[in-house]
Amino acid sequence: MARKDDTIVCNVKAFRMNKGWSQQELAEKIDTRRQAIYDIESGRYLPNTAIALRLARVFGCRVEDLFVVQAEPEDQPVHLLSDTDAPTTRLTLGRVRDRLVGLPLHGAESIPFGLRSADGLLNPDKKSASILSSSDRLDKTIILMGCDPAFDILGHHVSRAAPEMRVHCRFASSHRALSHLAEGLAHVAGTHLHNTGKAESNVVVASQKLAGLRSSVLGFSLLEEGLMVANGNPLGIRTVADLAQPMVRFINREPGAALRVLLDDRLQRAGIDAARINGYANEVHSHREGAIALPATWPMRPWACAPSPKPSTWGSFPSRRPAATSSSPTTSATTRPSRCSWTCSNRPPCGAKSTPFLVMKAALPGK
Repeated sequence: MARKDDTIVCNVKAFRMNKGWSQQELAEKIDTRRQAIYDIESGRYLPNTAIALRLARVFGCRVEDLFVVQAEPEDQPVHLLSDTDAPTTRLTLGRVRDRLVGLPLHGAESIPFGLRSADGLLNPDKKSASILSSSDRLDKTIILMGCDPAFDILGHHVSRAAPEMRVHCRFASSHRALSHLAEGLAHVAGTHLHNTGKAESNVVVASQKLAGLRSSVLGFSLLEEGLMVANGNPLGIRTVADLAQPMVRFINREPGAALRVLLDDRLQRAGIDAARINGYANEVHSHREGAIALPATWPMRPWACAPSPKPSTWGSFPSRRPAATSSSPTTSATTRPSRCSWTCSNRPPCGAKSTPFLVMKAALPGK
């Protein structure tokens, strides 16, 4: 039973739009007025049991899928496994002998480590696999491809809302993610292409890649993009023109990556030949690869992007030791620079903002 301070989240509109129905059409299907549908979707009216059951029947789902009780967060005493000087920190929580234990998720601890469990084993013929998971488990798995570090968090939220579902996130550049979506190898693709004109580049490229396929495009988050440099930015790199300095070496992303597209666009605007940049052809294929390469290859500058909760904060990948200077196309796992992080001092060099989009085909597992 919901408490008085709990909020009922209504998902009727999302289910209706997924079916492609108008409010009038839905009203006719459950024998009610269009105004009632409007009031339900806007939160002005919580339907009675009969209406809720009719809605669940026409959508082919549970009443709990349409109306979700969202409880207000409650405060409880917590025992931190390690000290943290961060004012607010995300935590993984668990109870051990009646004590709530908190594991801080910041810096290196926010990046998963270890091996993932497998759903199957590839056979020698490379064309079949021995399945280890149930068919129902596979049918309720969403494959999401993209390079936003927040996708894993999104996957956990999906599992909380629908415990029977899971999201498997696979790193892929924006163009590669869209190509896999078009080929039927993924359910959802994440893109974060920057705009070069008035049109929304993510929508334009998605329309081209998915021509003839029914799909939806949703805005997801905000990224701030620029050059990842050593703590304090000792070489004073502020624009892509500074990458042509003889002291600077560079780590680049592969063609097709959104950060590579952004860099090439900025170089063209600045009239700088890519051949002048020492390391332009030195490519990595993920944000993490670029971050790992930095300590061993300084002074190098990674082309980077990071989740941006506020414009003045620049994301960084944690490093075991600070280095002189560095740069490569990588995405940050945190937006709070630490003392041993790859970061720049104030505003991100060559700062640019982009809005990552989620592009998905019409049908998802369980729909």
